[in-house]
Amino acid sequence: MAKAVRLILLAALLEKAESPPFRCNDGEYPYNGQRCCKMCRAGTYVEESCTIPHTLGHCLPCTNGEDYTDRENGLHQCFLCDKCKPGYIMVKACTATNNTKCQCPEGYYCPPGCEECVKCRKRCPKGEVQIKSCSATTDIECATSSTETTDSTHRMDFIIPVGVIIAIVIVIIIAYFVFKFRKSNAFSELEREKESKSSLISVSGEVTNTNPGTSASEMPVLRNERGQNVKSSNLMVGSTNEGSDPGNVPTAPLLQQPENSDVPNVPANIPAPKKPMVKVIDGYSKEELKRIYFHTRDMVDIHDWYDLMRKCGLSDIDIGNIKHDHSGHINEARHQMLFTVWHRFGIREALCKLLDGLWELKLMSIYENVTNELISHKIITLETKD
Repeated sequence: MAKAVRLILLAALLEKAESPPFRCNDGEYPYNGQRCCKMCRAGTYVEESCTIPHTLGHCLPCTNGEDYTDRENGLHQCFLCDKCKPGYIMVKACTATNNTKCQCPEGYYCPPGCEECVKCRKRCPKGEVQIKSCSATTDIECATSSTETTDSTHRMDFIIPVGVIIAIVIVIIIAYFVFKFRKSNAFSELEREKESKSSLISVSGEVTNTNPGTSASEMPVLRNERGQNVKSSNLMVGSTNEGSDPGNVPTAPLLQQPENSDVPNVPANIPAPKKPMVKVIDGYSKEELKRIYFHTRDMVDIHDWYDLMRKCGLSDIDIGNIKHDHSGHINEARHQMLFTVWHRFGIREALCKLLDGLWELKLMSIYENVTNELISHKIITLETKD
């Protein structure tokens, strides 16, 4: 009996040793050592892992300015955004997909691994010249004068021949176009001279002067030539045979357009549409509501945005403080204003204030887009007030 037990234990150990290790494919993460789930995309995190292997579980977005994930992950919470240390300036605010980026101010640098910004040198030691300016991560770079002179000489040896070649090409191109222009003018002058000579021939087909030695002033005038010319001129200006008096020239009647022809007839006294009552449906998706609520920052023009925030309950002091805290980052400032309204009044009341503000500012296309999306996700219903 004891021998049989030992054989069973030995077989189990061998089976465990020979079983392949638990591994997941690229873009997946192991869950409880039982199954592999697809990773959530950057900017989100795992709220619930998958129940079916190799599928995506439920992911939730990180919050701009608070936390982030910058790559695909199987994390159950986002990373908190960094805050710039004293002596540093923020060059890029934290988003849902990127951490805060900080760097030293102008005139200071911080090499990799440093703890504090170091002031850049203002000039190089005697006998050296500056070859590179100070940056956020490096100090100025200097080199001996001889090295700089040699490098400059090599550069000039290369630049001068190239500049001469370019100048020659430009001169050739200019000369070519000047030649073409003069040739075209000469050809046009020759054509005008030919036309002047051909005008000496009679319209009726009789040659008035075929002797090239006779001038135009010595040539006889054909019978009725002046009268024909006058008649032709009159026809060209649209006159009749009654003479060349401008008073006899018929004029076309002016077409009169009806007043306000481009404005459609609008019935008067049309009552203004009544603002519907917004009713939030119980059991709505908080994630979808949050997404649609914050998406309005990309839909409203900046000229209407601050009026909308005042309609939502923010004072001018609130708006000014948020703009100052996020100077140069208008999208982040808008997000923080919506975030403040949400936390001050709650998400339901904040949504109603936002929709009421859009209606009162007559931003009807945005109002309809937002309400239609909320209705399609079964978050609200609209009921017309009696």
